Amino acid sequence: MLDSSKRVGLTIDHGGVRYARVRKRKKGWEIEKTGFLPFADGVILEDQFTNMDELRSSLKDWVKKEKLAGTAVTLSIPTSQIIIRKLQVGTVNPKELNQLIHLEVETALHLPFEDPVYDYIAAGSAEQSTDVLVYASPQRWIKQSIDLLESVGLKVKFAELASTAFARAIQAQYKDSLDNTMLIHLDKANVEVYMFHQGHPVFMRVINEYDYSGASDGTFTPELISSINAEIARLLSFYQYSIYEGKDRIVQAIIAGELAGRTQLAAELQQVQPDMRVETVELESPLRKRVRRKLDEYMIPFGLAIRDKTSQGINLMPEKARKTKQIPAKLLIAGIVWLLCLGAILALNTNNRLQISDYKHTLQVLKDQTALLEKQVTTQQAEGQVDADPQAVVQYIDENRQDAVAVLNELTSQLPYGSRLTNIEYNKPGVIALTFKSQDLTALSTYLTSLRAMSFVGSVQLQSFADNGGVWFGSYEIHWKSEGADKQAETGGTDSNG
Repeated sequence: MLDSSKRVGLTIDHGGVRYARVRKRKKGWEIEKTGFLPFADGVILEDQFTNMDELRSSLKDWVKKEKLAGTAVTLSIPTSQIIIRKLQVGTVNPKELNQLIHLEVETALHLPFEDPVYDYIAAGSAEQSTDVLVYASPQRWIKQSIDLLESVGLKVKFAELASTAFARAIQAQYKDSLDNTMLIHLDKANVEVYMFHQGHPVFMRVINEYDYSGASDGTFTPELISSINAEIARLLSFYQYSIYEGKDRIVQAIIAGELAGRTQLAAELQQVQPDMRVETVELESPLRKRVRRKLDEYMIPFGLAIRDKTSQGINLMPEKARKTKQIPAKLLIAGIVWLLCLGAILALNTNNRLQISDYKHTLQVLKDQTALLEKQVTTQQAEGQVDADPQAVVQYIDENRQDAVAVLNELTSQLPYGSRLTNIEYNKPGVIALTFKSQDLTALSTYLTSLRAMSFVGSVQLQSFADNGGVWFGSYEIHWKSEGADKQAETGGTDSNG
């Protein structure tokens, strides 16, 4: 088991498994040991491990030989597995930002794969919004790599971008802010380009696959150099005009990695991009000089190993929140109780608001009824002789006898959707007062039209209507249809002689 001053960074790609173990010294981090297990052709096909049992057996023997069993490692995710998306989120609150980003990724962000693992960096903010860089990768590749490493005795603590690990390794030797900077990583199979803006990777690309079979003395052929520089020129144009719309451009390039061809590529790139500063960086460590030349193959493992575990960085470990931050049981219970109490308080508050609304409505109905009764009193005073005659009242009731159930069914069956009757009163012979409730103002006129077409209605008037907190109340007065009048209309009148 390693002590706390030692750390290990590890990469897996088509070429094999490579690691670097570092130790913290007074002057900084130094590489203590490196190791490489090459893969045969076809071990990884279409981002999937083949012949897993044989691979696990050879990897387990190698881990035992390197004395890495039980070691915690930081793993890099290959550049080909990473997608970057830039979002603008309408908040600057950290808690809200996290929730909105997860909602955006899960519902609206279009990724070329399913079941992503993602993390993000807040890259700047305005008054009401935050610019965010989201880094996503297929969970399948990460999970199968972690499962493989843990099955042979390693413990994967972080899963990081190869680009950020490479940048960290360079900054350990070359102090720079990496603003509008292009980093070029050379290994035995690829040229990888990482473009940084304000210290964050905003664009990454594996631009070429090559080998040294057509080169002499470990240098690039002229044709290969020309092809690489042409692709770099296209990427520089994309960064300047597509990503930042002409407002920013790459001002410096740093080349590191394999020694073969590095100086040659830097010289050629400086010639075709004279306005850009081009430099090379070598990984230095106080190891014996005879092995120093090989250290540049381990820049990414070195950058992974020196990751500051106390600072926030990109971590694409699946279910990382659950694994790295367990919530204490007492705190979880207290949170649940708090939520239940909050829910009860909100429910009581809502119920009280509804009761207040109903009381206001009842008060308004009583006012309307009072006004209607006053009007009826005035009318009855004018028609006192007719209403005072008991024989006339009895005769009117007998002539206009109705089926109460049928009347109520007809009144309720014609109600507009979402509306209801709150009050029905029989105020005087031949008159019904209704109170109607709906959230739609147009429903008041719709129901008035329906009332006029009902079989028992002689005439109807909308007496009043009022808005109470977004709910509309209407009061109607219905005059009963006189059967005697209907019969008179059918015969042409009682005094008609035919």
